[in-house]
Amino acid sequence: MKKYGVREFEARMKEGYEVLDLRSIEEFERGFIPGSFFIDPRDENFEIFLREIVFPIKKWLAVLPAHAKELPALDNIEGVLEYGMDAWLRAGKERGMIITIEADEFILDLKHDKAIHLMDFRKRKDFDASHIESASNYAPEYLPILAAELQASEKYYILSDHYSTSLSIASYLNRYGITLTRTLKGSYEDISNSELNIVSRKKKIP
Repeated sequence: MKKYGVREFEARMKEGYEVLDLRSIEEFERGFIPGSFFIDPRDENFEIFLREIVFPIKKWLAVLPAHAKELPALDNIEGVLEYGMDAWLRAGKERGMIITIEADEFILDLKHDKAIHLMDFRKRKDFDASHIESASNYAPEYLPILAAELQASEKYYILSDHYSTSLSIASYLNRYGITLTRTLKGSYEDISNSELNIVSRKKKIP
């Protein structure tokens, strides 16, 4: 596996290589290379993200956790950033950020801003059992199609069962100019018992 300094890494990006960020949630939250796609190897949707997004693209570079000794066995990753994100920042390069908000702020925004598009990426059966009335349900595997349909001028709030999944989705949308996103720092359960009173529950028919 090749190791690139910042200048070489950036040159590869300009040649069309995509950047895959495999660091921890905490590291990614502090900033990332703009345009990179974040996935957490511990996320339950990791295999879906690999199959639908990573594998179809043949030219990847990777940013690894600070403590990483080796890269996951992904054949289409050509090289890694030597010394990781620290090297990128020391070189004075731009840092991307995903805006994440706690449950109380998330709820408050939904109550008072009717222009928000609420995107719920939980499994369909869970969405059918309980969801915020204004939410639309999406499957992570359809992200490539979804990114082509969303409008960059609109506001999208993202939630799922796992914070890491929401971060992955937000990072993917950001790559395509969908930057007016807010990500729930938590899971659906953190807002399901709120005062929104727009939570609907599908009742079982006897």
